[in-house]
Amino acid sequence: MSIAFEVDGPYKCIVLPAAREEGKMLKKKYAVYGMSGKLQELKGFEVKRRGELNIVKIFQSEVFQKFIEGTTLEECYKACAEVAGRWYDILETEGAMLSTIELIEYIGEERRLSKSVAGYGTQKSTALTCAKRLAEFLGIDVARDQGLNTKFIIAHKPVGRPVTERAIPTAIFSAEPGVIAKYLKSWTKDDNLADFSMRAIVDWEYYKDRLAKTIQKIVTIPAVMQGLANPFPKVAHPEWLKKQLKNSKGGQRRLDCFLSKVATAKALAPPKEILDIEDIAPMEDTIMRPVKLTKTEEERKRLEEMQNEMKNLIKECPKPTEDIDEWLKCQTQIWKIERTLGKEQVRLMDPKKGLVDYFKMQEE
Repeated sequence: MSIAFEVDGPYKCIVLPAAREEGKMLKKKYAVYGMSGKLQELKGFEVKRRGELNIVKIFQSEVFQKFIEGTTLEECYKACAEVAGRWYDILETEGAMLSTIELIEYIGEERRLSKSVAGYGTQKSTALTCAKRLAEFLGIDVARDQGLNTKFIIAHKPVGRPVTERAIPTAIFSAEPGVIAKYLKSWTKDDNLADFSMRAIVDWEYYKDRLAKTIQKIVTIPAVMQGLANPFPKVAHPEWLKKQLKNSKGGQRRLDCFLSKVATAKALAPPKEILDIEDIAPMEDTIMRPVKLTKTEEERKRLEEMQNEMKNLIKECPKPTEDIDEWLKCQTQIWKIERTLGKEQVRLMDPKKGLVDYFKMQEE
């Protein structure tokens, strides 16, 4: 399999996230940094998505810059892990170092309703739940408005209920203490609720899970896929990746390690008597004649010449920082030769030798 990139660069860094699900491919998600170290293109990430958690957006905007730091992969992912740790610690400490207003800015979610609440019928969502609860203590007219902007946090109660039923409007925490107590008891289905502070209401595990998923996609899973240990152990790997790491020996295994040669009857037969070359054929048949190459042999010889030509081009190719035009011209020639070589090698592959010999030929 080959991956074709449009040559716009050269780029200093391209960040490609990993999928959290086994075997799943992510499309149209990347961050591109130019040689100057500035972000040139960003596509598909939550940092550009309206309504996403601010803590996730800020984490992404900071961590991308760290991918161009350090001189090795280890140093690069160590810098990324430091950013992940700083934002993950805010959730682990329940925002102890932040004011309530700052915490709401980081974990509060915003959704805008394009229709009135009645216009959504029986649909369920966190935004609709928030709008209905705003109407409870601000007045029914709020629910009739179109374009209502809702801002809410997710509570850990009622326990076991879907997230859509646990959205609490952040506006309630600015109300009078009696009003706060009345509605929070009603919305959490807990008449014995005594602590009405926002930190006591928030479902911290929900928010840690939201941030952890982003950390996995951008930092921990890509690091492991490149042969490194988990740079941020607080966020564990998905179960499928744990199982994969347990079954592997730390690297990608060759296909021929799963195969074995079967001894044939010919190979098991006792060795025959070794004869001198003079005894093999009569003298008149041993006259040296020029060897005529078959068509396949000629093609293989041509492939060798193409391989040598590509090696010379690689040696002579200048660095992109020295002469970008000449580097692009040289790389274009190399890519064309590589593509031709790949097609010809598959065409000339001897089916009797099997798939293992083909992969060996690719490595050579």
